[in-house]
Amino acid sequence: MGSVAGAAFALGQTQPNISKALARLERATGVHLLERTTRGVYLTDEGEVFLKHAQKLGFVVNDLFQHMRDLRQSKTGTLRIGFGQAIADAWIVPIVTDLVNQGVQLEITGGYSSHIKECVLNGDVDVGLCGIVGEPEAGFNWHPLRADPLTVLAPRNLELGRNRICGWDDLSRASWVVLGVGNLPTSQFIQSFIRRKLSSPKILIAFRSSVNEIAMAEAVNALFMLPKSIAPELITSGRFYELVLPSDWALERSVGLLTRSQGYLSSAGQRFVDQTKSLFARLPASIPVSKLNLSA
Repeated sequence: MGSVAGAAFALGQTQPNISKALARLERATGVHLLERTTRGVYLTDEGEVFLKHAQKLGFVVNDLFQHMRDLRQSKTGTLRIGFGQAIADAWIVPIVTDLVNQGVQLEITGGYSSHIKECVLNGDVDVGLCGIVGEPEAGFNWHPLRADPLTVLAPRNLELGRNRICGWDDLSRASWVVLGVGNLPTSQFIQSFIRRKLSSPKILIAFRSSVNEIAMAEAVNALFMLPKSIAPELITSGRFYELVLPSDWALERSVGLLTRSQGYLSSAGQRFVDQTKSLFARLPASIPVSKLNLSA
């Protein structure tokens, strides 16, 4: 549900111009695209079909202009990259530095994987490097690079953190800071307790976007999940402990490259893909597990 006036404002046009354009589209297609009611307007079934095809055309036109721009600017130009919130700096900085030194201008978007996927699908980002649980939905090319499972950290002042070794009952009774409810890792996390007929953990804060989650977890003395690749930085700082989880704890996550299926990828984008694959191929086969100082 929306309004023609709202659409006109969002597009920077006048309402009469938008109304005339819609009338021309309906005459050209011979169908009603919008249903007008006293509460606003909404798409008809025919309008839904038209919108899906129009979005595809929008991607094609956008790809066309990007391709022309790249031909004009040779191998440089602008590359739009999306980095997932929990991607280690050691994986990002060398590639970004190399591209900048080659004259490529970068536009970087960050956020949770769900946001990066949305940006790639909408054509706002050319290629994403992010962590995903499972496989992405249709519409993407997914190139997994390595496993980077989720582990659990506890603030140093939390008693459960000092004990280190914990079972499902301990995790169920604890308080947590998590990604927004509905996010796939969080949904699987909650289901893990339901399957074991345990109470769902108490969620103190559920984040919808990346806003100082680590500091918040430390402030409220709550557990939180983090990829194993970046956990050692917090453990060695002395602020957090990594818990020894139950043997059947399984929240698998893979880091990989994400592009839009059948979308255009510039030469700079392909270089980013190739260099990222090369970097990950040189990494150790497994992520180092942080050593726990059980006497601390």
